[in-house]
Amino acid sequence: MKRTLLGLLTLAICLSACTPATSDPPKEAPVTATAETAATAKTETPAAGCIRGDSGLQQDGALRYSIGNADPSEGENRFRLLVLDCETGRQSCLYTLDEPAQTVSDPFAVNGTVYVFADQTMYQIPADGGEARKMTLPAPFYPTSMDEAAGYSFAFDTGVNNFCCTRLDLQTGELSQMKLPAQTNRVWAVNQPRVFLCRLVTDAPLPSVDEGELYGAAIQNAVCEYGWYDLNDGTFQKVAEEPYYGVVQPDGTKRRREFEGMADGRLYFVWRILDGESVTQRAGIESCAPDGTDWQPVTDLPQSGDAVWTLEEKDELRWIISDSGGRWVYDVADGQAYAVETLPMSDGWVYGLTDNDRVLLGLDPVRYGDRYPGGFAMADRKAFLEGSTDWMPLELYGAQRGIGKI
Repeated sequence: MKRTLLGLLTLAICLSACTPATSDPPKEAPVTATAETAATAKTETPAAGCIRGDSGLQQDGALRYSIGNADPSEGENRFRLLVLDCETGRQSCLYTLDEPAQTVSDPFAVNGTVYVFADQTMYQIPADGGEARKMTLPAPFYPTSMDEAAGYSFAFDTGVNNFCCTRLDLQTGELSQMKLPAQTNRVWAVNQPRVFLCRLVTDAPLPSVDEGELYGAAIQNAVCEYGWYDLNDGTFQKVAEEPYYGVVQPDGTKRRREFEGMADGRLYFVWRILDGESVTQRAGIESCAPDGTDWQPVTDLPQSGDAVWTLEEKDELRWIISDSGGRWVYDVADGQAYAVETLPMSDGWVYGLTDNDRVLLGLDPVRYGDRYPGGFAMADRKAFLEGSTDWMPLELYGAQRGIGKI
């Protein structure tokens, strides 16, 4: 999921065990990267390929990985790597992390290996359940994106008033800083060798966002530039630009767009017409070629379509969803819009698409708990869009970290 809404917080839940525990696979002794091993391995590191975002990295075919809590009776804050078979709906434990940890990343599957980052330790766990390899890192690291050679952490730093990027070499454990353009406002990994980003262009550097009124006044005249950025050589290719608060229309309203993702070689944006009170009057979806040419209207959104989020399938944008004035789904693959009335936002959440044409649902356990223990279900994607409520309960393993993490 690219973005979440405040309503998601009301659905956070804790689930109890549903299946018996399994024995853990054998562990391998920790490996600590040294300057000598880093220098040797660096020459063997494969060339960086396409950088994938976090939502697609949890899925590998019909398997979906997540993190669960180990038995609290053990008295330690330990975690398990869980895997959901999206054919059967059954979840099992693939690995239990060796040591207690304060913070654990979502698992990322790359080329048959599942990566989990816990405090300063990187776990490389074979997807087939073989021996796991551990590597001690110089500092805690929690990636938001990955390619075949590296993990990337994109995070906004208020101290420098900019997004920063930390790169982790998956072979050596070496951490390095990669420069992003000044005043980078957003960064998206869209399964391309370059990242797509939005940067703010101003006559003078913006004050820190912590300086509320000063920042608000200075950003009035900022311009948003969308474009491609190469992390290796620092080149930027502009695709589109517009004033930060939108383009003023003849009637005084403003038209703003926001990037949603990439699919089938095209970039997708949601646009909105806002009145003087920033209330949406009209909204829709449009797309363009990767170089910013060939802009085409896609479809309209409900007039109140401010609450919009996206879901990916196989590292590409698939669903654009609106939850204002009723749930509404635009399927990028078939170009159709669907009104989904069978699961209102007050009752549940659509949080993931599987690679075998199913949709993962988080449900209100009070209303659905008798039929769907724990509040999770899976449905055939086409049937769900057509209004079916014939959903499959998931057979979960132990305590989960919360909705949207399975």
